[in-house]
Amino acid sequence: MGYVLGKFDLVYKLYCILLWWTLIDSFVQGVFRLEEGASEPYARLVFHNAARRRTKDSFSDARIKAVTVFFKTKLWLPMTNTRAKKIHLTKEEYLQSRVDWICVNMEAWNWFCEYWASKEFKELSNRNRRNRLNKPGLHRYGPDGHVRKEQRMV
Repeated sequence: MGYVLGKFDLVYKLYCILLWWTLIDSFVQGVFRLEEGASEPYARLVFHNAARRRTKDSFSDARIKAVTVFFKTKLWLPMTNTRAKKIHLTKEEYLQSRVDWICVNMEAWNWFCEYWASKEFKELSNRNRRNRLNKPGLHRYGPDGHVRKEQRMV
């Protein structure tokens, strides 16, 4: 019997893949340039923080994409990312959907489908959504900024 990857192994493997993609993107786009006299440890810190943010956002975006793909391809219903954020599917429904960069490794895709469908994840997701909505000081003006909102109020 072969070695079975654990939860940590799969997440770490995906993190390394995303870290590599981030590295390639950053050099291609010229985002991370080490200026003359800049310290290498500081550059590494900046890179690490940016990679961590991108990785976190990628996993969240992957679930939302899986929901929209399921609705559009299996149910033939229109779905927006805004609506998809609030919808949780079952493991079987997630498995019928596809997110290209995760589906490269079907073991990882199965794990994510199981995790997103778990009661634990749904409770965490709903709690975090409520917390974000209750944060004071977050504006919900859409594309309108604070200045244009203030001008309209006068």
